[in-house]
Formats: sequence, structure tokens, C-alpha cells
Amino acid sequence: MAVYPGCFSIQPKAGPPYEIVQTKIDRPTLVLMGDKDTETPPEECIPKLQAAKNAGAPVEWHTFPNATHCWDCQHLNGFSKIDFRGTKVIYRYDLSATREAQRRIFAFLEKTWGTGR
Repeated sequence: MAVYPGCFSIQPKAGPPYEIVQTKIDRPTLVLMGDKDTETPPEECIPKLQAAKNAGAPVEWHTFPNATHCWDCQHLNGFSKIDFRGTKVIYRYDLSATREAQRRIFAFLEKTWGTGR
């Protein structure tokens, strides 16, 4: 499960770069993103997730409308910073997205880990 993940390439100081999102996902995976997230934009994730799904990976995702990065961080509501790419980021707490994310997470866990009760 991933909540507002980064889906970019990592360039270690030593060794070759690698992609965070691989097409060889072999475990059920749920990815939740905000469509106004400028820190880890869903536009970087969705094509990679779709490629993984097309390759048979058990991956699903949802993008919350008008949600930013850290939509569930009430204590950081209004926090702003410049991220590692130089982009200004502002976190906005979104109670509706938080509740919907909780619902989706528990439904996903019940579906994938459920006891069959």
C-alpha cells in the first residue's frame, strides 16, 4: 500500500539509477494520491502503475480530487516548503479525502487479507 508515493527514479551516489515503481509487482497493491499533489505528482505514477497493471500486476489506485500531498496531516495544514526539486509545496488537510482513504484502505485490506468471515 502506498499513500502519496513518489514514483520517480532514484540516483544513488554509487550505483545505477533505479525506478521506484517497477512493472514486476507481485503483491496486491493499493496506491492513493491527491490530484493537486505537487511534491509527488500522480502524473508521474499513473503511467507506471498502468504499465504494471497491463503487465499483470495486482495494482489499483485512486486519485482524490483537489487533494494535496499529506491530505491527512491535520497538524501540517497550511505548511509550505520548497521540495527537493525546487517546487513550492503547500499541504492542505482534507477531512473528506482522509475519511475516503481510510475507507478504501480498510476495504482493500479486507479484500486482500480478509479472513473469509
